[in-house]
Amino acid sequence: MHTHPLPTCPCYDFYVSKLKEFLKTKRYFLLLGLSVLVFLPALFNFFSADDWFHLRLVQINNWQEFLNFFSFEKTEQSAAFYRPISTQLFFIIFYKLFGLNSMFYFGFGLLLFGLIIWNLMKFLEELKFEEKVIRIASLIYGLSASNFARINFVSAYQELFMGLLVLLGLRFYIKRNWWFVILFVLALMSKETAIVFGGLMILVDWKLKENPFKKIKYYWPIILLSTIYLVLRMWVFKTAEGESYIWDFGLKKALNTTMWYGFWSVGIPEFMVDYVGSGLKIVPKFFMDFGIWAKIFLGEIGLLFLSIFGLIILKIKKLDKFVWGILFFGISLLPVMFLPWHKFSHALTLPLIGMAMILGEIYELNKNKIFKIIFVVAFLILNLSSIYNLNQKHYSVTRGEISRKVFEYFEKNYPEYPENKNFVFVNDTNPEAKQWGSSKQVAYALSSSDFFKVFYKNENIKVYYEDLDTNIPENSIQLSSRMFLE
Repeated sequence: MHTHPLPTCPCYDFYVSKLKEFLKTKRYFLLLGLSVLVFLPALFNFFSADDWFHLRLVQINNWQEFLNFFSFEKTEQSAAFYRPISTQLFFIIFYKLFGLNSMFYFGFGLLLFGLIIWNLMKFLEELKFEEKVIRIASLIYGLSASNFARINFVSAYQELFMGLLVLLGLRFYIKRNWWFVILFVLALMSKETAIVFGGLMILVDWKLKENPFKKIKYYWPIILLSTIYLVLRMWVFKTAEGESYIWDFGLKKALNTTMWYGFWSVGIPEFMVDYVGSGLKIVPKFFMDFGIWAKIFLGEIGLLFLSIFGLIILKIKKLDKFVWGILFFGISLLPVMFLPWHKFSHALTLPLIGMAMILGEIYELNKNKIFKIIFVVAFLILNLSSIYNLNQKHYSVTRGEISRKVFEYFEKNYPEYPENKNFVFVNDTNPEAKQWGSSKQVAYALSSSDFFKVFYKNENIKVYYEDLDTNIPENSIQLSSRMFLE
């Protein structure tokens, strides 16, 4: 019996080649789309905590109050930090356009995130990094779990604004377009950590093998503006006060802070800092709080670090290739490196670029496909599982859920503020449920009375919480805290 080969479609090779060509030409769009898709659940989050404070801040009545947003002198429209572009201006525009429809705010956050990834790819191309390094670095940046907080917490969009404006500024600087100066000013007005722009300019020149001393005319405006800004920011506006904003320039604290930002950069979830004691020992409470996930996390973290170590050890003689990424990470981290009691993963917008480049170079230098596959798989598993757990437990999500429940409850039951009455949230949780400070949790989610000042458009409203207030008026309407926490 004779067999004959099955006939093949003559257009098969054509379509295969077209598909390969499409994937090659659209790879950046695919990376960008995948990154945004992973964080898409943020669309359904709600305002919480500082969001309500900022929404209250933009309840203004005249142009003078609007101009107060930009004043270095403290006014009623000033926030704790001087970030008028990304805070007051952003919130007032979106509040006027969309009110309290949170989906538009979070959608804009995802747009900013996508623009950061796109400009990162272009920035690295313009610095003449190898294509494979750019691809893996962009993948690492886009899927890092450290992006979670700055996408899911509207008040953290200060980081997204600043990161995008700094990247755009550096790209304009590469082109010798003076718009980079304007972008630097806008970045500073979005978040003070943009002050590192001058240092990043030096890294750009170093990568492009250009002598900074021959381009001093581009540096002088940045030096001058940075100096003016620092004087106004530190001595006129002044820094935020509180125990968490105490500076510590000790080497030990700085190294510990840098270590944690490094851990978060590769995908270790932010909450791990609460479960690690001295000597990097895991405290027993971690296993109680996370159950089987605790062992899964530790296994994923171990696998990722083993794969990174395996990639490095085989190319130990080429560590000079990582210097640019290391310096970018270090310079970008300087504004927060000496604040050991105020470290959060959302501050990694710029430092994460450096870490992504370090890992991208390590990946590209090594030719061992097994280690490379293990690294990519381990990175994806750890970060995706971290993002999954953050969607369940991160304060931006849990407090957002509390806020939404309160909003819906008051929209239905108290659309108008009751005259001659006050609201008080009481602790009514079951002690056996091991819940404590339930009214405090509601207070944190609502930024105390700020939610109600926004909801009722009344600056004089005062709401009480059993955990926080002692002198509660007798004519107060008591509200269950439990029904907003369950």
